[in-house]
Amino acid sequence: MIYRLITQVQEFCSASLKPYSYNVPKNPYIWFGFLWGAQLPVFLLVLTHILQQHKDYSETWALFSTSLQIFCFGYPILLGAIFGILGTIRAEKTFQIQQLITRLQQTSITDPLTGLFNRRHFALIFQDHVSQATRSQKPISILFIDIDDFKNINDNFGHQTGDQVLEQLAAILKDSLRPFDLPVRWGGEEFLLLLPEVSENTAKEIAERLRKKSMEILSAKFCIKITISIGVASYIQQETLQSFVDKADQSLYAAKMLGKNQVVCWSILRDSMP
Repeated sequence: MIYRLITQVQEFCSASLKPYSYNVPKNPYIWFGFLWGAQLPVFLLVLTHILQQHKDYSETWALFSTSLQIFCFGYPILLGAIFGILGTIRAEKTFQIQQLITRLQQTSITDPLTGLFNRRHFALIFQDHVSQATRSQKPISILFIDIDDFKNINDNFGHQTGDQVLEQLAAILKDSLRPFDLPVRWGGEEFLLLLPEVSENTAKEIAERLRKKSMEILSAKFCIKITISIGVASYIQQETLQSFVDKADQSLYAAKMLGKNQVVCWSILRDSMP
């Protein structure tokens, strides 16, 4: 209880030193305090008017000392200043709450390790991208990326090194893409890239560049050979998100089965099926 009171006093004293506490045009609490405190001098003026009707007015008025009169007429200003300080505290609390809400919203849609959007956010905005592509009659492709033998990296070099590999790959993806491309941490060592206005053939070219670039940078940085496999798929009208992702996932699985460190497109995989 005492600690809480001390904290509140410190908070009040800190707010009293801030310019916003006395900013009459912008701090409405000042006006509230002033108008609330104005009741006292108004009452005093009404009382004075009543007393003027009596012959003993001067004697009664003498009861109000000069210091008391100054206090009565200065009371609204004092109350305005106090409420102005409380207004500053309220504004700071509101700002802190808004910051907390913003952080929580950001945390809910991003992966804490890599800073990329997470799977949940991708599911929420996927339909927006589809609608835009439908209106513009332009393709959408995705790359499903997986770090080859990632478990061996964790087992042989530790989970901290594994996390650093994930962070570095996320940085490579951010640096290699257009501003409106969407990199996503899908889960574990898997990443997904949404590429608006990109056909499957172009997406395959992008995937090959990413594969080579990632292998060079990751292998050089961690002094071990690190490769990625990528599955590529393009969106078909009226296709569900699950179906779209499954095509890229199957292409990725095929890349793994074919020896890893390569890119496989869904159209080629589909044509090779019996």
